[in-house]
Amino acid sequence: MTISEPLHRVRRAKRMLLLAWLVTIALCGASLFYLGLADYRMGGFLAVMTVILGTATVLPARAAYRAQWKRQSLLAGYGKYAEQTELDENPHMAPEQVELLCLFPFDMNAVSDFDVSREVRLVCRERGLRITELSIPARIRGLEAVVDGCLIQMTMPRAPVSRMMLTGEAFGSYDILTAWYRKNLRLLPAMYSVQAHMLAFGDGSEPSPRTLDQLDRITARRSRDIVLCLSGRELSIFIRNAKVLRRPPHALARITQQRLERLGIPEVPAILDFAFDTEALRAGADAPYDETEERKQAGLRMTDEQSDDPFRRPEEAP
Repeated sequence: MTISEPLHRVRRAKRMLLLAWLVTIALCGASLFYLGLADYRMGGFLAVMTVILGTATVLPARAAYRAQWKRQSLLAGYGKYAEQTELDENPHMAPEQVELLCLFPFDMNAVSDFDVSREVRLVCRERGLRITELSIPARIRGLEAVVDGCLIQMTMPRAPVSRMMLTGEAFGSYDILTAWYRKNLRLLPAMYSVQAHMLAFGDGSEPSPRTLDQLDRITARRSRDIVLCLSGRELSIFIRNAKVLRRPPHALARITQQRLERLGIPEVPAILDFAFDTEALRAGADAPYDETEERKQAGLRMTDEQSDDPFRRPEEAP
């Protein structure tokens, strides 16, 4: 079985960490052995060497393993769906950028609690998708003062509805959210629904059944903890208690290709499917959708690089 380059790099970093641990443990065992024989000079010398070697080898090897896991899991996981992947450990985002989205009540009086930890940037068929891990000061009774999660933003090649919000029950009661969206976005409670634990708000436009079905796939995993905002072509999603990257397995755990490819945000494939409306477009694709390149190209068959017509649904075509 062929081992991919990302998996090979992670396993090599893990082996170096295990080797450093084994040498350190062996020295520690030797030190205890000599101390048991009352040879305090040799035992003390080996104890000092254990501390020095552990500091000089184990800690750097551990840092190298974690760094490789971040880079390679990003490449192996998100790289399946994007032509370019980038991880920024020191991103900048002003709190006003999140406040203006009006996803849920934002407490500007506690703006010092606003924090951005990392960001993953993907390029999918020349469209950028950003996943930002951040902490947002909330102003909802019953919700934590600071809400941690991931903000996903993308400009889609199509506009399925003019404006709508789907908000999980964890972000507030019906009355609070109704007042918030009416005041800030002029949205009212909608008659349609997507998930049992979500509230829908809109501007009166009615999404198609296929749109609702695609939104159902995005929100199915964590309906209570998701806020989804559609404003024309702008798609913004906040997922509470989500991490953009999974934590690296401990040194003794077996690392497989499937484990390396597991996404921190498993909703990404459904988001891209919705953004490009691939469900309709795959039916007319020239090549099997299971091919890697066709998956990255979202099953699209371009006829005019300057036109957005190939992205439209059949009923929306002129």
